[in-house]
Amino acid sequence: MNSVIITANGKFTSGQVAKPKPGPNQVLIKVDSAALNPSDILFMRGLYQIKLPYPYTPGWEGSGIVEAVGPGLLAQYFKGKRVAFNKQMELGTFKFGGAMADYCVTDVRGCVPLNDDITYE
Repeated sequence: MNSVIITANGKFTSGQVAKPKPGPNQVLIKVDSAALNPSDILFMRGLYQIKLPYPYTPGWEGSGIVEAVGPGLLAQYFKGKRVAFNKQMELGTFKFGGAMADYCVTDVRGCVPLNDDITYE
């Protein structure tokens, strides 16, 4: 799948990465929109207090449609739904695959269903 890839402090490219698979209590989202916020910029420059191993895909927040779910009752509820998501719930484990890609896996607790009259942006 297509992804923005941070390769070193202040260096990024675009390229192909493996499509992620959801684990327990996770959802796989076909990303429509991804936000760029100040913490993303700090991560990209290597200035955030948490250091990530390179290479990685940035992006804390986004929106899209849930295409697949991992095991877990709450995750099942979101299958096929339009959602906005925030990857904040993953700070503890931080296996980071961000929103700036075609697909993103995230903890279901960071998802909010979107009504049909709300755009992805």
